[in-house]
Amino acid sequence: MIKMILWITILVAGLAAAIVMYVWVTHPATDIAQQRLYLDAYKTIGIGFLVALLGTIIPNLILESRDNFARAKESRIAYSHAKTSVIYLPGTLAVLEYGEAMAMLQESHRKLHLAETYGKELSDYLKWYGDKAVWTDQTYWELTAVRVLLQSQADRWKSQSTGERTMMVDRALTAIRDLFGHKGEHWKMIPEEDRDTQASQVVASLRSDVART
Repeated sequence: MIKMILWITILVAGLAAAIVMYVWVTHPATDIAQQRLYLDAYKTIGIGFLVALLGTIIPNLILESRDNFARAKESRIAYSHAKTSVIYLPGTLAVLEYGEAMAMLQESHRKLHLAETYGKELSDYLKWYGDKAVWTDQTYWELTAVRVLLQSQADRWKSQSTGERTMMVDRALTAIRDLFGHKGEHWKMIPEEDRDTQASQVVASLRSDVART
């Protein structure tokens, strides 16, 4: 928006200057009064250009900077919530009733999707990981694995101890992290068309193993 305003301002000022120059060339000044008239015209154009900068572009720059700062702050919070909501899942879910645990997982999914809306900012925050798309895939499958595992244990959840619940959730997260690798290096080696299938197989195997215990 600001670039467009700047270009329009430059275009208008340049056009006005060109018109004055054309009149000056085609009708040369014959006396001092005419020369002053042309000079005054150029001064008016220059002052008008400066007023346009001060009155339109600069306030927009300030507003845009303020918006960028607010977005940076909001995106950082969204990324932090998405990241920590998975990190603390084992201990958090272990002390909740089944319905509360499922609601917590739903909220974690919402936080992930919110963080994804800050595409450019999220890429900056994830430079340590290397690939935003792989990180979001991993987080999604971590949450999915835990959700599927909890659903499979709906009837037994109430009777399980806090320690058993913690170990079960941690087992699900570990299985997905092993699939992806430390920074997604294993996941990147899997053809894109096969990734969801392999992740689904890991989740299904995990669910089957837990059901046998």
